Amino acid sequence: MLRLHDTLTRKKCLLRPLVPGRVGIYTCGPTLHAFAHLGLIRRLLAVDILKRLLAHEGYQVRHVMNLTDIDDKTIAESARRGVSLGELTGEYAREFFDDVAALRMFPADHCPRATEHVDDMAFIHSCYTKTNNHSPALFEINTGMSRMGFPCMGAWVTYGLGTENQNLPGYVAMCPGGVPIVGIQNWRSAFLPGAFQGTYIDTQHADDARLIENIRNDAETPEGQRRQLDLMRRLNELHAAERPHDPALEARIQSFELAYRMQSEAAEAFDIVRAPEPIRALYGPGTQARQLLITRRLLERGVRFIQVWSGASQP
Repeated sequence: MLRLHDTLTRKKCLLRPLVPGRVGIYTCGPTLHAFAHLGLIRRLLAVDILKRLLAHEGYQVRHVMNLTDIDDKTIAESARRGVSLGELTGEYAREFFDDVAALRMFPADHCPRATEHVDDMAFIHSCYTKTNNHSPALFEINTGMSRMGFPCMGAWVTYGLGTENQNLPGYVAMCPGGVPIVGIQNWRSAFLPGAFQGTYIDTQHADDARLIENIRNDAETPEGQRRQLDLMRRLNELHAAERPHDPALEARIQSFELAYRMQSEAAEAFDIVRAPEPIRALYGPGTQARQLLITRRLLERGVRFIQVWSGASQP
């Protein structure tokens, strides 16, 4: 049995193809405005080793690799050289495949070009960032600034409008299997009070007890928890009185209170099994479907701002 590293769970898992005996691989190919760079070749060599291993294990492998033959770089380079876009990208495509052959890599089974599908694409020119580097780009997407230290959009919205449900977080960030690049900075409140930062939910889990840690307290009654929390709040207030103007202390007090209140409502909100069967059928199976159905249930219960991520590392 073949085990591979699952980047979502970050564990070695048994390879279980959707179709027994067949494996599909997709890789991002070159942008045809220049010769293939070393980073791309190194990545394709790793894929080639994987393809050989899978073939050796008896799998039928289908490899698809796209070719980007129209974008700002290819258009600019064709204009600079005074040649047509087709001439430019055709030249670099031939050079790329010559490199693949020289390195004796197995060629991809299918290499679709962007120009073959560009008529079916929608281009949004009003949405852009000032950088294409992952970390500052994510800062700009979430905060409007390309550097850290500023509140994200969800924090601003919750700060300005509040939330309609005091038993659930006003701002929820869902991401399965971990956190995106730059981590919790994507939903931080920065210089706003800490109560307005996002509450992270790991939606790779379906069970509400694993979605939200310690959502149930089997060791104490609600009344006992309330007495404990009242005592903790009093101690925290005494501590805060000696340290005025420290928003982190107030945020901590508020987080304890919210955690207590969430026990009464969060389990029901995050349990999608309680949704009507026709509604569940609309969303279908899988992690993304579960995230979107949870989003619907949270919005119905008055949560102000919800951010849904596709997975850890990349957005």
